[in-house]
Amino acid sequence: FKDSKMHGKGTYKWANGSSYEGEYKDDKRHGKGITKYPDGSVCHDGDYKDDCMNGYGTFNYKDGDVYTGEWSAGKKNGKGVMNYANQDVYDGEWKMERKDGTGIMKYHNGDVYEGEFCKGKMHGKGTYSYADGDVLKSVGEWKNGKKIGFFDDIVRVKKQVYYDYDDDTTPRRTKRRKVSTSPS
Repeated sequence: FKDSKMHGKGTYKWANGSSYEGEYKDDKRHGKGITKYPDGSVCHDGDYKDDCMNGYGTFNYKDGDVYTGEWSAGKKNGKGVMNYANQDVYDGEWKMERKDGTGIMKYHNGDVYEGEFCKGKMHGKGTYSYADGDVLKSVGEWKNGKKIGFFDDIVRVKKQVYYDYDDDTTPRRTKRRKVSTSPS
């Protein structure tokens, strides 16, 4: 305590069972610290400023999502990685709690979007890679999470190829014909 206010290292426990252990300044969480849920599991481990998450830290959400990265005034802001409970992963820039700037979104089904985001949605230049199907990649402009304008779609094409050998060691590959455009 300093001037009747929490100051320096200490521990505080709320009535609901949540707790904070770390540094204080002028009665506020300030510096390095750990906030825990009532069951004792870690809620946030990182930096605080004026009683808010600020700087770098890891936040464990009750639904199983985990964010590790930069914070400003208690909000995800800057570079960070969100590991979602459903196995999706976003690695990129954040602004006021939303994906904003450049980033990579890897979906649990194997699809990947790499490009620009605005207010939490795909927005700007980007490449969407598909794990399954005839289209391997779509490259172009996005607006509010939807394709807009011309896109370069890279498609999967199945071709039949015949191999034979000139002298039993050197393969010679010959394209025969296009068979179909179904996935291989």
